[in-house]
Amino acid sequence: VEDPKGIEAARDALIETLENLEKNPITDAEVDRAKKRFEKFTESLLSNSDRFAIQLSEWAGAGDWRLFFLHRDRIEKVTAADVNRVAKEYLKRSNRTVGVFLP
Repeated sequence: VEDPKGIEAARDALIETLENLEKNPITDAEVDRAKKRFEKFTESLLSNSDRFAIQLSEWAGAGDWRLFFLHRDRIEKVTAADVNRVAKEYLKRSNRTVGVFLP
């Protein structure tokens, strides 16, 4: 490992972000940025038939290839309030496990 302090700093920043979500909730701007990034990814995927076919087979493995489109449509409807509500429900200290991969 080249920089173990860098790994520790990244881990600490992640944990601090999670610990402070109540004080500093996810904003509409952050959700919009993530949705735009996902939209660009989806557009890029749909323009490449090989990648799209692989993606559909991944969703088929999850149960049904149509889930790809359902997932895309649901992402469009996500709000910051949704993200914060789910974060409060599931991102609890008692649920947390932190792992570090050292290649």
